[in-house]
Amino acid sequence: MAAYEAMLGLWPIPHCSLHVVTRWGSTHVVAAGPAGAPALLLLHGMGLSATMWFSNVADWSRHYRLYAVDTIGSPGKSVAVKPLRGSADWARWLGDVLDGLQIAQCDLVGHSHGGWLALNLGLRVPERVERLVLLAPAASFVPLVPRFYLQGIPMLLLPRRLWITRFMRWMTAEGFVVDERFVTQFVLGIRYLPPRGTFPTVFSDRELGQIGAHTLLLVGEKEVLYNPWRAVNRARRRMPHLQADVVPNASHGLPMEQPAWVNERVLRYLGQGQVP
Repeated sequence: MAAYEAMLGLWPIPHCSLHVVTRWGSTHVVAAGPAGAPALLLLHGMGLSATMWFSNVADWSRHYRLYAVDTIGSPGKSVAVKPLRGSADWARWLGDVLDGLQIAQCDLVGHSHGGWLALNLGLRVPERVERLVLLAPAASFVPLVPRFYLQGIPMLLLPRRLWITRFMRWMTAEGFVVDERFVTQFVLGIRYLPPRGTFPTVFSDRELGQIGAHTLLLVGEKEVLYNPWRAVNRARRRMPHLQADVVPNASHGLPMEQPAWVNERVLRYLGQGQVP
């Protein structure tokens, strides 16, 4: 919790904590931005928490009431009382979160595993989704490369700082320096609360074609989990309402690696124009 609070200290704007009761346990949400503004739900990557959005929230909160969710089962402040068993459970859990926040429908931004969660909600409960923004979604469009498992399995079996930081370096663009507070939280999360639950899968052609929400897909040109061009091309072929861009000089950590580019593109897509 000390590492979590240290990371949350990187948020440059006022924020507050909310706790939402769901069928799977208490879900913690960090809220920021004008109370009367449209809602924007933020879903973080696997092994991370709501704190990861520190590079993005200042720009987005000028136009939206942000709700950054600690995914249940991840190293945040959410507390699970039972495991989520599959993709249907994940959609129901997010529905419970939206109910608790009294949000009937909203835009969602998801990074990595959070991108998969957002797509899954758009497929299974489309009436809760207005628009989707997918930032380097895990799997979803194409399978993860074998090297992901070769890098990740030793890290989980021997959760030492050396293995974990080596995995982080592989996942981020060359030359990008990760804040030490981020490293500390990620290391402690992997060591004491390793990822569990439903692993992101590739959606079928039929499933992707059923997602009616207008969607923005952003993938880093140096993405290592899969070939970014294959992912973008398949998404363009299969999703009826999709815009897609490949982000220059970014890998899997693109919300932190290229925040100005990503922040402006997301706001432009959502109709808010240039960042002031």
